[in-house]
Amino acid sequence: MRINNDQKVLVVILAGGKSRRMQGKDKSLATINKKKLLDICFKRISQQSEMIIINTNNRSLINFDKKKTFVKDHFSGFLGPLSGVLTGMKWAEKYYPIANWILMGK
Repeated sequence: MRINNDQKVLVVILAGGKSRRMQGKDKSLATINKKKLLDICFKRISQQSEMIIINTNNRSLINFDKKKTFVKDHFSGFLGPLSGVLTGMKWAEKYYPIANWILMGK
């Protein structure tokens, strides 16, 4: 998919949660060929959109990488991916109101 340059698209990478399907290992820290899956996703989507945020409650991830925009859930606790969707929408409303679209990926 190629995003039209006239469109303002906010991309929200949902990188939070309890990682139950990952046997409790934090999926935001998972690696493929020694590269973090999150970094691979970020690099690929950055070719499509200039505005990308990462939704996570992982403090170590937030403190580690200052080049990316991390956004904690709007509500506290682990309420599931819909909490991340709402967080992305609230963030867009406040910080990127010119967005025509919000693309979310988990």
